[in-house]
Amino acid sequence: MSDSGLTRDYGLEAQQAAEAHLAECWAAMEHEGEDVVILSPVSAPFCGCQTCEVRETLFAAWPFLVEAVKAGAS
Repeated sequence: MSDSGLTRDYGLEAQQAAEAHLAECWAAMEHEGEDVVILSPVSAPFCGCQTCEVRETLFAAWPFLVEAVKAGAS
């Protein structure tokens, strides 16, 4: 997105947010049923399948993509 004159890299921010969110989803799932209490960050039930990963990736990346559009990124 640097060719549009934007100072922010919305794509990178979206990717980093999605990666961090997925890591939190997996961590919460791995501790299910244990005495450890981790508040799940998921937007819907998460079993780790491809559909869940795509949904959670979009969930985390979406705010940055919306910001990019509003900023005029192409």
